[in-house]
Amino acid sequence: MSATALVIGPGTVSGPNPVPADIVAAAIDAIDDDHVLVDERPVALDELWARVIAAAAGEPAGGLLLVCPGWWSEARVNRIRRAAGEHCEEPVILRRHDTLRSPAASVVEIAPEFVICRGSALPIAVTPRLGATARVAETVARDVIGAGPVVIDAPVGVAGAAEIAAALADMLHGHEVRIVDDATVVAALGERQLPGPVPRRRTSGWAVSAGVLLALGMLLGLARTGEPAERPVTLLTEGRVTVEIPAGWVVRRITEGAGSPRVQAFSPTEEVAAILLTQSVAGPNTAHTAAVLEAALALQPPGVFTGLRVDDHRGGRAVLSYVETRPDREIAWAVFLDGQVRIAIGCQQPSSGAEIRQHCDAAIRSAHAAP
Repeated sequence: MSATALVIGPGTVSGPNPVPADIVAAAIDAIDDDHVLVDERPVALDELWARVIAAAAGEPAGGLLLVCPGWWSEARVNRIRRAAGEHCEEPVILRRHDTLRSPAASVVEIAPEFVICRGSALPIAVTPRLGATARVAETVARDVIGAGPVVIDAPVGVAGAAEIAAALADMLHGHEVRIVDDATVVAALGERQLPGPVPRRRTSGWAVSAGVLLALGMLLGLARTGEPAERPVTLLTEGRVTVEIPAGWVVRRITEGAGSPRVQAFSPTEEVAAILLTQSVAGPNTAHTAAVLEAALALQPPGVFTGLRVDDHRGGRAVLSYVETRPDREIAWAVFLDGQVRIAIGCQQPSSGAEIRQHCDAAIRSAHAAP
Protein backbone atom coordinates (compact mmCIF):
# COMPACT_ATOMS: atom_id res chain seq x y z
CA MET A 1 0.00 0.00 0.00
CA SER A 2 1.41 3.43 -0.93
CA ALA A 3 1.64 6.17 1.68
CA THR A 4 1.53 9.95 1.73
CA ALA A 5 4.26 11.37 3.97
CA LEU A 6 3.71 14.35 6.26
CA VAL A 7 6.24 15.95 8.61
CA ILE A 8 4.36 17.19 11.68
CA GLY A 9 6.14 19.80 13.83
CA PRO A 10 7.98 21.10 15.61
CA GLY A 11 7.72 24.41 13.72
CA THR A 12 5.46 23.67 10.77
CA VAL A 13 3.67 20.94 8.80
CA SER A 14 5.20 19.74 5.53
CA GLY A 15 3.50 17.58 2.93
CA PRO A 16 2.11 17.50 -0.61
CA ASN A 17 -0.11 20.56 -0.03
CA PRO A 18 0.51 23.83 1.83
CA VAL A 19 -1.48 24.67 4.95
CA PRO A 20 -2.08 28.30 6.05
CA ALA A 21 0.73 29.26 8.40
CA ASP A 22 -1.57 30.81 11.01
CA ILE A 23 -3.62 27.60 11.27
CA VAL A 24 -0.49 25.46 11.63
CA ALA A 25 0.94 27.83 14.24
CA ALA A 26 -2.29 27.69 16.26
CA ALA A 27 -2.35 23.88 16.14
CA ILE A 28 1.29 23.51 17.19
CA ASP A 29 1.27 26.20 19.88
CA ALA A 30 -1.81 24.70 21.55
CA ILE A 31 -1.00 21.02 21.00
CA ASP A 32 -1.10 20.29 24.75
CA ASP A 33 -4.48 22.02 25.22
CA ASP A 34 -8.04 20.90 24.54
CA HIS A 35 -9.21 24.02 22.70
CA VAL A 36 -7.72 26.99 20.86
CA LEU A 37 -9.10 30.23 19.45
CA VAL A 38 -9.17 30.36 15.64
CA ASP A 39 -10.68 33.53 14.14
CA GLU A 40 -11.98 34.41 17.61
CA ARG A 41 -13.86 31.11 17.88
CA PRO A 42 -12.96 28.16 20.16
CA VAL A 43 -12.02 25.02 18.24
CA ALA A 44 -11.26 21.57 19.69
CA LEU A 45 -7.60 20.68 19.16
CA ASP A 46 -8.38 17.20 17.85
CA GLU A 47 -10.71 18.74 15.26
CA LEU A 48 -8.15 21.37 14.27
CA TRP A 49 -5.40 18.79 13.81
CA ALA A 50 -7.73 16.64 11.70
CA ARG A 51 -8.26 19.68 9.45
CA VAL A 52 -4.52 20.40 9.25
CA ILE A 53 -3.70 16.83 8.27
CA ALA A 54 -6.54 16.75 5.73
CA ALA A 55 -5.30 19.97 4.12
CA ALA A 56 -1.66 18.85 4.02
CA ALA A 57 -2.36 15.34 2.72
CA GLY A 58 -5.14 16.16 0.27
CA GLU A 59 -6.77 12.93 -0.84
CA PRO A 60 -4.22 10.22 0.05
CA ALA A 61 -4.62 7.21 -2.24
CA GLY A 62 -3.17 4.88 0.38
CA GLY A 63 -2.02 5.26 3.97
CA LEU A 64 -0.56 8.16 5.88
CA LEU A 65 3.05 8.15 7.10
CA LEU A 66 3.57 10.91 9.67
CA VAL A 67 6.89 11.99 11.18
CA CYS A 68 6.84 13.70 14.59
CA PRO A 69 9.69 15.22 16.64
CA GLY A 70 11.60 12.69 18.71
CA TRP A 71 11.14 14.77 21.84
CA TRP A 72 7.36 15.12 21.60
CA SER A 73 5.48 13.36 24.39
CA GLU A 74 3.31 10.32 23.78
CA ALA A 75 0.26 12.50 24.52
CA ARG A 76 1.17 14.77 21.59
CA VAL A 77 1.87 11.86 19.26
CA ASN A 78 -1.40 10.19 20.23
CA ARG A 79 -3.23 13.41 19.38
CA ILE A 80 -1.68 13.34 15.90
CA ARG A 81 -2.57 9.65 15.59
CA ARG A 82 -6.22 10.33 16.43
CA ALA A 83 -6.40 13.18 13.94
CA ALA A 84 -4.78 11.12 11.17
CA GLY A 85 -7.12 8.25 12.00
CA GLU A 86 -9.97 10.37 10.64
CA HIS A 87 -8.45 10.02 7.16
CA CYS A 88 -7.05 6.48 7.00
CA GLU A 89 -7.55 3.18 8.76
CA GLU A 90 -4.13 2.79 10.39
CA PRO A 91 -1.81 5.82 10.17
CA VAL A 92 1.89 5.09 10.63
CA ILE A 93 3.84 7.43 12.90
CA LEU A 94 7.63 7.55 13.09
CA ARG A 95 9.93 9.68 15.17
CA ARG A 96 11.97 12.20 13.26
CA HIS A 97 15.36 10.92 14.38
CA ASP A 98 14.44 7.37 13.33
CA THR A 99 13.94 8.49 9.73
CA LEU A 100 17.40 10.07 9.67
CA ARG A 101 19.36 7.39 11.49
CA SER A 102 22.06 5.17 10.04
CA PRO A 103 23.94 2.44 11.96
CA ALA A 104 26.98 4.50 12.94
CA ALA A 105 25.61 8.04 12.80
CA SER A 106 24.76 10.37 15.64
CA VAL A 107 21.57 12.38 15.16
CA VAL A 108 21.35 15.90 16.59
CA GLU A 109 17.79 17.26 16.77
CA ILE A 110 17.38 20.99 17.42
CA ALA A 111 14.24 21.89 19.38
CA PRO A 112 13.02 25.37 20.34
CA GLU A 113 14.39 25.17 23.90
CA PHE A 114 17.06 22.44 23.81
CA VAL A 115 19.23 20.26 21.55
CA ILE A 116 19.18 16.45 21.70
CA CYS A 117 22.08 14.23 20.66
CA ARG A 118 21.45 10.51 20.06
CA GLY A 119 24.24 8.03 19.40
CA SER A 120 23.77 4.48 18.19
CA ALA A 121 24.73 2.95 21.55
CA LEU A 122 25.03 5.94 23.89
CA PRO A 123 22.73 7.65 26.39
CA ILE A 124 20.67 10.53 25.03
CA ALA A 125 22.22 13.93 25.83
CA VAL A 126 20.00 16.99 26.22
CA THR A 127 21.54 20.48 26.10
CA PRO A 128 19.43 23.53 27.04
CA ARG A 129 19.58 26.40 24.55
CA LEU A 130 20.95 28.90 27.04
CA GLY A 131 23.39 31.62 26.08
CA ALA A 132 25.04 32.39 22.77
CA THR A 133 24.72 30.11 19.74
CA ALA A 134 28.43 29.27 19.81
CA ARG A 135 28.24 28.24 23.46
CA VAL A 136 25.28 25.93 22.83
CA ALA A 137 27.01 24.39 19.80
CA GLU A 138 30.21 23.84 21.78
CA THR A 139 28.29 22.00 24.52
CA VAL A 140 26.49 19.81 22.01
CA ALA A 141 29.75 19.03 20.20
CA ARG A 142 31.13 17.49 23.40
CA ASP A 143 28.20 15.05 23.39
CA VAL A 144 29.14 13.70 19.95
CA ILE A 145 31.32 10.68 20.76
CA GLY A 146 33.56 8.91 18.27
CA ALA A 147 34.44 9.83 14.70
CA GLY A 148 31.30 8.58 12.96
CA PRO A 149 29.02 10.64 10.75
CA VAL A 150 26.67 13.21 12.26
CA VAL A 151 23.23 14.23 11.02
CA ILE A 152 22.11 17.66 12.27
CA ASP A 153 18.36 18.18 12.04
CA ALA A 154 17.45 21.89 11.80
CA PRO A 155 13.64 21.89 11.50
CA VAL A 156 11.84 24.61 9.57
CA GLY A 157 10.14 27.08 11.88
CA VAL A 158 12.44 26.54 14.88
CA ALA A 159 14.06 29.89 15.61
CA GLY A 160 17.86 29.79 15.52
CA ALA A 161 18.03 26.16 14.38
CA ALA A 162 19.93 26.92 11.18
CA GLU A 163 22.46 29.04 13.06
CA ILE A 164 23.08 26.35 15.70
CA ALA A 165 23.41 23.72 12.97
CA ALA A 166 25.99 25.77 11.07
CA ALA A 167 28.00 26.54 14.21
CA LEU A 168 27.95 22.90 15.31
CA ALA A 169 29.02 21.69 11.87
CA ASP A 170 32.04 24.02 12.01
CA MET A 171 33.08 22.52 15.35
CA LEU A 172 32.79 18.86 14.35
CA HIS A 173 36.16 18.56 12.67
CA GLY A 174 36.92 15.08 11.38
CA HIS A 175 33.25 14.11 11.14
CA GLU A 176 31.14 13.64 8.07
CA VAL A 177 28.38 16.15 8.78
CA ARG A 178 25.03 16.49 7.02
CA ILE A 179 22.54 19.28 7.87
CA VAL A 180 18.93 18.38 7.08
CA ASP A 181 15.50 19.99 7.41
CA ASP A 182 11.85 19.16 6.78
CA ALA A 183 12.31 18.90 3.02
CA THR A 184 15.07 16.35 3.52
CA VAL A 185 12.83 14.23 5.73
CA VAL A 186 9.96 14.34 3.22
CA ALA A 187 12.30 13.47 0.34
CA ALA A 188 13.80 10.56 2.29
CA LEU A 189 10.38 9.08 2.90
CA GLY A 190 8.73 9.81 -0.44
CA GLU A 191 5.91 7.50 -1.44
CA ARG A 192 6.58 4.42 0.67
CA GLN A 193 4.92 1.05 0.49
CA LEU A 194 3.27 0.22 3.79
CA PRO A 195 1.82 -3.04 5.07
CA GLY A 196 -1.79 -3.66 4.03
CA PRO A 197 -4.66 -2.44 6.22
CA VAL A 198 -5.03 -4.04 9.61
CA PRO A 199 -8.01 -3.89 11.96
CA ARG A 200 -8.16 -0.68 13.98
CA ARG A 201 -7.16 -1.26 17.59
CA ARG A 202 -6.79 0.96 20.61
CA THR A 203 -3.58 0.39 22.53
CA SER A 204 -0.93 2.42 24.23
CA GLY A 205 0.93 5.05 22.21
CA TRP A 206 4.30 3.35 22.44
CA ALA A 207 2.88 -0.09 21.64
CA VAL A 208 1.48 1.23 18.35
CA SER A 209 4.55 3.14 17.27
CA ALA A 210 6.94 0.36 18.28
CA GLY A 211 4.89 -2.31 16.51
CA VAL A 212 4.74 -0.28 13.33
CA LEU A 213 8.43 0.47 13.49
CA LEU A 214 9.27 -3.22 13.74
CA ALA A 215 6.97 -4.01 10.82
CA LEU A 216 8.68 -1.34 8.72
CA GLY A 217 12.21 -2.13 9.86
CA MET A 218 13.37 -3.88 6.71
CA LEU A 219 11.51 -1.45 4.47
CA LEU A 220 12.85 1.77 5.95
CA GLY A 221 16.23 0.44 7.04
CA LEU A 222 15.67 1.32 10.68
CA ALA A 223 16.30 -2.06 12.31
CA ARG A 224 19.52 -3.97 11.77
CA THR A 225 20.60 -7.25 13.24
CA GLY A 226 23.22 -6.93 15.94
CA GLU A 227 22.74 -3.18 16.43
CA PRO A 228 22.47 -2.21 20.12
CA ALA A 229 18.89 -1.40 21.09
CA GLU A 230 18.34 2.13 22.38
CA ARG A 231 16.11 2.39 25.42
CA PRO A 232 12.96 4.14 24.15
CA VAL A 233 12.39 7.48 25.84
CA THR A 234 10.33 10.61 25.40
CA LEU A 235 10.58 14.11 26.81
CA LEU A 236 7.99 15.42 29.25
CA THR A 237 7.52 19.20 29.29
CA GLU A 238 5.61 20.65 32.22
CA GLY A 239 5.58 24.38 32.81
CA ARG A 240 9.14 25.57 32.26
CA VAL A 241 10.78 22.18 32.90
CA THR A 242 11.57 19.36 30.48
CA VAL A 243 12.72 15.90 31.60
CA GLU A 244 13.39 12.56 29.94
CA ILE A 245 11.05 9.70 30.89
CA PRO A 246 10.55 6.19 29.50
CA ALA A 247 8.40 6.13 26.37
CA GLY A 248 4.93 4.77 26.96
CA TRP A 249 4.72 5.81 30.61
CA VAL A 250 1.45 7.47 31.64
CA VAL A 251 1.51 11.10 32.81
CA ARG A 252 -0.86 12.31 35.51
CA ARG A 253 -1.14 15.67 37.29
CA ILE A 254 -1.76 15.37 41.04
CA THR A 255 -3.25 18.40 42.80
CA GLU A 256 -4.98 16.72 45.75
CA GLY A 257 -3.90 14.57 48.68
CA ALA A 258 -0.71 14.65 50.72
CA GLY A 259 2.34 16.40 49.32
CA SER A 260 2.82 19.28 46.91
CA PRO A 261 1.07 19.50 43.51
CA ARG A 262 3.13 17.36 41.18
CA VAL A 263 3.31 15.63 37.84
CA GLN A 264 3.65 11.85 38.01
CA ALA A 265 4.87 9.62 35.18
CA PHE A 266 4.31 5.96 35.94
CA SER A 267 4.82 2.58 34.34
CA PRO A 268 1.73 1.23 32.56
CA THR A 269 2.49 -2.23 33.98
CA GLU A 270 3.15 -1.19 37.60
CA GLU A 271 1.65 2.15 38.57
CA VAL A 272 3.58 2.46 41.81
CA ALA A 273 6.84 2.63 39.80
CA ALA A 274 6.90 6.35 39.10
CA ILE A 275 8.91 9.50 38.48
CA LEU A 276 7.51 12.67 40.06
CA LEU A 277 8.25 16.29 39.17
CA THR A 278 7.62 19.56 41.00
CA GLN A 279 8.98 23.02 40.25
CA SER A 280 9.04 26.43 41.89
CA VAL A 281 10.92 29.70 41.75
CA ALA A 282 14.57 29.21 42.70
CA GLY A 283 16.27 30.92 45.59
CA PRO A 284 19.49 32.89 45.16
CA ASN A 285 21.73 29.83 45.57
CA THR A 286 21.86 26.20 46.70
CA ALA A 287 22.77 27.07 50.30
CA HIS A 288 19.68 29.24 50.62
CA THR A 289 17.55 26.49 49.02
CA ALA A 290 18.94 23.95 51.50
CA ALA A 291 18.07 26.17 54.45
CA VAL A 292 14.53 26.81 53.19
CA LEU A 293 14.01 23.11 52.46
CA GLU A 294 15.29 22.03 55.89
CA ALA A 295 12.95 24.49 57.62
CA ALA A 296 9.97 23.38 55.52
CA LEU A 297 10.58 19.68 56.18
CA ALA A 298 10.92 20.30 59.90
CA LEU A 299 7.34 21.61 60.00
CA GLN A 300 5.94 18.33 58.68
CA PRO A 301 4.83 15.39 60.88
CA PRO A 302 7.73 13.33 62.27
CA GLY A 303 8.88 10.50 60.08
CA VAL A 304 7.36 11.79 56.83
CA PHE A 305 10.48 13.52 55.48
CA THR A 306 13.83 12.09 56.56
CA GLY A 307 17.47 11.75 55.57
CA LEU A 308 18.08 15.27 54.23
CA ARG A 309 21.50 15.50 52.57
CA VAL A 310 22.88 18.77 51.21
CA ASP A 311 25.87 17.22 49.40
CA ASP A 312 24.36 14.30 47.48
CA HIS A 313 24.84 13.39 43.80
CA ARG A 314 22.23 11.83 41.50
CA GLY A 315 22.28 11.43 37.74
CA GLY A 316 25.62 13.23 37.49
CA ARG A 317 24.33 16.32 39.30
CA ALA A 318 24.95 17.82 42.73
CA VAL A 319 21.57 17.69 44.50
CA LEU A 320 19.84 18.05 47.83
CA SER A 321 18.16 14.76 48.67
CA TYR A 322 15.66 13.41 51.17
CA VAL A 323 13.08 10.62 51.50
CA GLU A 324 9.31 11.08 51.70
CA THR A 325 7.50 8.23 53.44
CA ARG A 326 3.74 7.79 53.11
CA PRO A 327 1.56 4.84 54.23
CA ASP A 328 1.46 3.43 50.70
CA ARG A 329 4.71 4.58 49.14
CA GLU A 330 8.25 5.86 49.60
CA ILE A 331 9.79 8.51 47.35
CA ALA A 332 13.47 9.47 47.11
CA TRP A 333 13.63 13.17 46.17
CA ALA A 334 16.46 15.06 44.46
CA VAL A 335 16.30 18.88 44.47
CA PHE A 336 18.50 21.19 42.39
CA LEU A 337 18.50 24.60 40.71
CA ASP A 338 18.49 25.25 36.98
CA GLY A 339 18.56 28.95 36.20
CA GLN A 340 15.61 30.60 37.92
CA VAL A 341 13.76 27.35 38.61
CA ARG A 342 14.00 24.95 41.55
CA ILE A 343 13.39 21.42 40.24
CA ALA A 344 12.51 18.44 42.41
CA ILE A 345 12.40 14.93 40.96
CA GLY A 346 11.09 12.03 42.99
CA CYS A 347 11.83 8.35 42.45
CA GLN A 348 9.00 6.12 43.67
CA GLN A 349 10.30 2.57 43.87
CA PRO A 350 7.77 -0.31 43.76
CA SER A 351 7.67 -2.87 46.56
CA SER A 352 8.18 -5.60 43.95
CA GLY A 353 11.78 -4.49 43.75
CA ALA A 354 11.64 -3.63 40.03
CA GLU A 355 14.62 -1.36 39.47
CA ILE A 356 13.68 2.07 38.12
CA ARG A 357 16.68 4.02 39.49
CA GLN A 358 18.16 4.23 35.98
CA HIS A 359 14.99 5.98 34.77
CA CYS A 360 15.11 8.37 37.73
CA ASP A 361 18.78 9.16 37.15
CA ALA A 362 18.05 9.81 33.47
CA ALA A 363 15.27 12.24 34.45
CA ILE A 364 17.57 14.09 36.85
CA ARG A 365 20.42 14.16 34.33
CA SER A 366 18.23 15.51 31.51
CA ALA A 367 16.05 17.95 33.46
CA HIS A 368 16.36 21.58 32.46
CA ALA A 369 14.31 24.75 32.68
CA ALA A 370 13.47 27.05 29.81
CA PRO A 371 14.94 30.54 30.19
